Amino acid sequence: MKTCPFCHEPIPVEARECKFCHAKVVRNCPSCGEEVVFTARLCRFCHNDIAGGGPASHHRKAPLAAAGPVGEDKNIATWVIIALFTCGIGFWVWIFQMAGDVNRHCRQERLNPILDLVLVFLTCGFWIIYMNYKYASVIVEMVRDEGGEISPDLPIMGLVLGFFLPIAGFAVLQHELNNHWRQHG
Repeated sequence: MKTCPFCHEPIPVEARECKFCHAKVVRNCPSCGEEVVFTARLCRFCHNDIAGGGPASHHRKAPLAAAGPVGEDKNIATWVIIALFTCGIGFWVWIFQMAGDVNRHCRQERLNPILDLVLVFLTCGFWIIYMNYKYASVIVEMVRDEGGEISPDLPIMGLVLGFFLPIAGFAVLQHELNNHWRQHG
């Protein structure tokens, strides 16, 4: 399921039109012809400005249209210190807040930190590596669907950091989320 960008009702992923408000929810990029979300400002495939048809580097600084509530800009250093001084408990609070911000903004549950916590314990900690990748992938998709700018390599970077230092991976993700919240104005 995905969410209609206009009425915010759940619709099937393959839907081209919302069954509730009857609005067109996808369109083709004028540059590459790929199908993108109707409200996107940048093509997620060629990264060109859909409205103006030009390269993304000559693109807007105007705020993005909010899909849902915009999350809170969090101080990364504070959360890293809290995580270290609470023997990891603060790390999980941070992950729960990050996942909650993303889920509220997307208006659907794309991240499930409770299941992730259980799987981290069941896999003796190895699941945290995949979590860095998964959270990064969801954040990249969310930002691109809204026409924002983000590195497409973030999931791979999350995977590598998740293997060596998971807290650094989540710090990078929080940095990207903070940037996204600022892009919303």
